[in-house]
Amino acid sequence: QLEGEYQLPYGTLVWATPQSTCAACLLPTDSASPLTQVGLLSLSDGTCTTVLGGPASQENGFDIYEAACNDSGVIWTEANCLTGQWRVYQATHSGTSIGSPVLVDQGESEYEIPSIAVAGGKAFWQVLPDANGTASAEDSLLKAATFGQSDVAEMWRSTGRMSTPPYSTGDGIVI
Repeated sequence: QLEGEYQLPYGTLVWATPQSTCAACLLPTDSASPLTQVGLLSLSDGTCTTVLGGPASQENGFDIYEAACNDSGVIWTEANCLTGQWRVYQATHSGTSIGSPVLVDQGESEYEIPSIAVAGGKAFWQVLPDANGTASAEDSLLKAATFGQSDVAEMWRSTGRMSTPPYSTGDGIVI
């Protein structure tokens, strides 16, 4: 059933998480740098607040590719399409601002840009070897960190590539 109807800028991507009062938005900009920003959309009144004006990575070429949030925090991926480097950041949020970004993982083009999810007080991301790259025979990993902290834990290891990205159920994830 329709729960709300909100006006967002053309090209906005929205990721909602079950049991959350907000959704993460990837907002397009009017410039080439940064290409995107992260906003938090209040699902109660439709207010979208930009909480990340550009990538946390300071080097040229990085842009924000995906974001997810729940009421505890936000996770996002950044990548440099010229070098193949990627990074995963997460932070707590108040609904209108985020805490200090925490870099929890990074990699090169041998691994795909991670898929992300949130559940409870944790950020989750899936590290997959590039199917055609030098690491294609390596294991896939599901990792997690508590929002606002750098306590990265390996939650699951899979031989080869996992078949689906992680999906949030609100208080847990499905892989």
